[in-house]
Amino acid sequence: MTHSNRQNQIFDELTVIDWSSASRPTVGKDSIWIVSKISDRTCLSNPPTRTQAGNEIDSVIRATNANHSRLIAIDVSLGLPSPFEEIIGASDTSWRGTWNLINSKVTDSPDNSNNRFLAGSSLNALLGQGRGPFWGHPNGRTYAELHATRPNFPWGNRSIPEFRLCEQLMRSKSLAIQSTWKLAYPGSVGGQFLMAVPWLTALKERHPQIKIWPFETGFGTRPQIGDIWVAEVWPSEFPRLFQHEVKDADQVVSVLSYLSECNSSGLMKELLHGPTDLPSAEIAQRVEGWPISPALSELQ
Repeated sequence: MTHSNRQNQIFDELTVIDWSSASRPTVGKDSIWIVSKISDRTCLSNPPTRTQAGNEIDSVIRATNANHSRLIAIDVSLGLPSPFEEIIGASDTSWRGTWNLINSKVTDSPDNSNNRFLAGSSLNALLGQGRGPFWGHPNGRTYAELHATRPNFPWGNRSIPEFRLCEQLMRSKSLAIQSTWKLAYPGSVGGQFLMAVPWLTALKERHPQIKIWPFETGFGTRPQIGDIWVAEVWPSEFPRLFQHEVKDADQVVSVLSYLSECNSSGLMKELLHGPTDLPSAEIAQRVEGWPISPALSELQ
């Protein structure tokens, strides 16, 4: 890397994670993949459980120079569509209130067994308006407040939308985006969200230098020395390299390559720009979240 590239860099190190809500140890397709870049060395791994993934990220963080900044890009939604945070009646109507509520409902074991469908049913029950907005569960199971099929949206008497603002923008351009309310079946990003929040919460407790972008950073483009920013990405929106036979592995490697090039060239700032209108920026930063996305940066 040239001296000029080092001057352009926003982050010193990069990590990309493809997450999973699997209920048992899993490797290969539809499992957790982690790729990290430390100096000029790139390491790809496929931990079979979320617990092992957490241990690996702990090791990556410990191996990072204390004066270096790192971006951890993970393929999960980090928030829910507003006004969910207001309807549940929590005293904290920010992302923290939503995360605290999820942490109180979700359990996850070292072998990946978890209660995400029961948690979704319990979250629906708090709204007191029938089976929704969370939906989807395996065949042969029954949950008091969770339908197997998608309910109608906008949902309930407060008209909860199906998609966050960032997702609405992407879908307006005919890009295929799944809903965070979806807990089962292909593209069950809601299940991944529920299983990521407890893990990220624990990770932040172990490593105080971690900040969730843009919730704790604003739509900033310059981390402090030693900061670790965790941000949402949608790997399917990044150009593929086709270097690995497993799609999930190829996607994290491809995202890392793209982000690395942007980081070196100074274009990373463009990916960190948020919504152009202030109301959307406030909602995204306070509760819904926003992804680092080449498609969104082009759409703005």
